[in-house]
Amino acid sequence: MIRFRQLLYHSRPINLIIVAFTQIIVLAYLYSWNKLFSIPISIEFFIYFSIMVCTLLITIGGYIINDYFDYDIDLINKPNKLQLNKVELILPYFGVTLIGFGLAIYISQLLDKLNYSTIYIIAVLFLFIYASHFKGKGLIGNVLVSTYSSLVIGVLWFTHSKIEGMISDDKQITLLIFMSFIFFSSIAREIIKDCQDIKGDAQYGMETLPIKIGIDKAIFFAIFFLLTLATICTTWILTSNNTNIQKLIFAPALVLIILVSVKTYSARTSADFKFISTLIKVSMAFGLIYLFYLSI
Repeated sequence: MIRFRQLLYHSRPINLIIVAFTQIIVLAYLYSWNKLFSIPISIEFFIYFSIMVCTLLITIGGYIINDYFDYDIDLINKPNKLQLNKVELILPYFGVTLIGFGLAIYISQLLDKLNYSTIYIIAVLFLFIYASHFKGKGLIGNVLVSTYSSLVIGVLWFTHSKIEGMISDDKQITLLIFMSFIFFSSIAREIIKDCQDIKGDAQYGMETLPIKIGIDKAIFFAIFFLLTLATICTTWILTSNNTNIQKLIFAPALVLIILVSVKTYSARTSADFKFISTLIKVSMAFGLIYLFYLSI
């Protein structure tokens, strides 16, 4: 039981739930709730469901291998009795990775495109290289993990285009906006988390953005990405065909982004950065609620 709780800790269950709900809502937006849960279950539904499982397995593997390479640093930054020993992380990592690869091959066969399984391999390698080489290498690591986060939407968009064909321009623009929303929110949050963990990262020779250029300049980058996101979202709201009710539902996400930008400017302590990181997560949740509203 203890081992299961430890493995659950490394899997980040809350984050996995967010990923799953994001993909379900994106699917409903693309495919409609009625078609998505129609009876009998369609082969398309099974393909989408399998892709969601693959995404979760890739994400779990990414978290585990990240904890493997960050094990000593996390003992300082995030001391937690639920952590597995470093060596014990290897088996579950290869376990979820191989299960996901088998599922990816099966999905590719259903789509009659075996080469699509390489997407899974690329995603796994992407997160492995990030954890082993680029996480502590300044902005490039932040960009890599934020790109992966936005592709949680992109992979479903790609699959839908192969099964159902192209979607309307309005839906494509909305998906692009939400991929941007996830990307810029994630990269700002990654920088904030690096500021929060600067003590342990510096002790182990990491070269995160706050360590390389200082916390003050790193904060500037975080604010820049947040304000870029706020500008994109504001422009989209003002120029889109959204109803007033739709705009009102999205407003809390935009207000929080601006509030986070202001709070980030004055943040200096670990507690400040932790609070800001939480606020960014909340703003992403409001964005997800908005996409849910569009899907119905």
